[in-house]
Amino acid sequence: MRADTAPSGEQRFSLLETIREFALEQLRHLPRPGTIDFSTKIPQPAHSHQSGSL
Repeated sequence: MRADTAPSGEQRFSLLETIREFALEQLRHLPRPGTIDFSTKIPQPAHSHQSGSL
């Protein structure tokens, strides 16, 4: 998907703004500001292999 088709770069800015808003929303829900730990934020099904070899 290319978002740089607009000569004014308006689409690209819009996409970046959406990503920025999403990132801010994620940071807002983090227990500790400045710490990004997706393993604790992403809810996983019980049948998922949480204790994998990672």
